[in-house]
Amino acid sequence: MGRDYYKTAIILFGVQLLLMSILVYGCILNEFGDFPPYPTYLLLIIGIGILILCISSIFVIRQLYINSLCARQQEVELLRLKHIEEQNRIHRQYRHDLYNHLTVISGLAQMGNVDQLMKYLDAYLGVLNKGIINVSSGLKELDVLLYTKLTLAQNKSINVSLQCLEPLRCSQVNIVGVITVLANALDNAIQAAAGAGEEKRVGLKVSGDSDKYIFDVTNTFDPDIDLDSGLKSEGFTTKVGSKGGQGVAIIRKTVRRLQGTVTYAVDDGFCHLRIEMPKDALEGGA
Repeated sequence: MGRDYYKTAIILFGVQLLLMSILVYGCILNEFGDFPPYPTYLLLIIGIGILILCISSIFVIRQLYINSLCARQQEVELLRLKHIEEQNRIHRQYRHDLYNHLTVISGLAQMGNVDQLMKYLDAYLGVLNKGIINVSSGLKELDVLLYTKLTLAQNKSINVSLQCLEPLRCSQVNIVGVITVLANALDNAIQAAAGAGEEKRVGLKVSGDSDKYIFDVTNTFDPDIDLDSGLKSEGFTTKVGSKGGQGVAIIRKTVRRLQGTVTYAVDDGFCHLRIEMPKDALEGGA
């Protein structure tokens, strides 16, 4: 349906240009020529036709704007569905693990081995508490993304940390952009930390000041990789066997569209990524 409106807009624009050319040509010859090419009533009809086409164009443009809003909303809903499906997959995995743990607990209880049961429960509760991630960024879509990505990192034996010091406010138009930026940033950080050797760490800190939001992503990486030089080149990736990556380029492009800035720093085995986005741009719909 959207394509039909685009075709209609193009046709209306073309017809308006044609009629306006005829009208201007006829008016000029009527004013300065000896023999007017068109009668006055015909020029009047053409002028009325152009006016009708202009009014029709307003309604077509309005419909195109509505279609663009619907398309953006659909994109956000698809993003929500994608992350809900991922969260559901993780919950199914946890349910399977819980069944196995309950089986062991039940067996120890039936055997009357209370000491071993208490030790197992203590160990299980410690692992469970360590694996619980509390996410409250202010955006439900982002909460699901962060929970999914950080849980994925934990499953790869990566120590994760999350700090949300400033609740985010974002218009529906820009939610997809924020999700795109942080999803790529966390994917890159997790990928690099997975190959870091003994110390595998990924952290995200969300903060802000009076006029901007600040996202700090930190991670360890393989010291054999020249990460500092790599981040300055397009298509750089830490993935083994891959010809190139687009994550950094996507982050820079999206942040630039949101009127923000991206900076990198590498020191002491850590990569520090800072993304700053103006609050006015995110909340207003850049």
